[in-house]
Amino acid sequence: MAEINRNVGEKIKESFREAVARSAPNRIQQVVQIGPHRLIADVPMEQGGEDAGVRPRELVSAALAACISMTVNGYARRKEWPLTEAVVKVQLNESDRGKLFNVEVELTGPLSAEQKERLLRVGSQCSVGELVKIGVRLTLKETVEKN
Repeated sequence: MAEINRNVGEKIKESFREAVARSAPNRIQQVVQIGPHRLIADVPMEQGGEDAGVRPRELVSAALAACISMTVNGYARRKEWPLTEAVVKVQLNESDRGKLFNVEVELTGPLSAEQKERLLRVGSQCSVGELVKIGVRLTLKETVEKN
């Protein structure tokens, strides 16, 4: 059943668990909760943080790496291809021409050249990769704390 996103007035096809970031007084560090999972986001000390967690942009790189690896592994398993491991390294770089994700994929196992090529093509179509390539709209609204 489709829901209406009241922010933009359109039907929602799929929703994911909400991510909630909470700050502590006088700290940049954030505790991020997604369902039962918790992680720490922070910035390096030279940027005023405590370097107690990953930077938010690094979380985007991690999401892309995990998505590519999961997509490649799932496809190889469905096809019953002999992939023993996929290692995906993602680094976000900024230059005078903009932002660029550099992605390296290492596929281990007795795969043919055609299988490796297909796995790379499938990996490039993972859902996070699609978000990165096409971009997404962002809507912010202030909510009033209920006492």
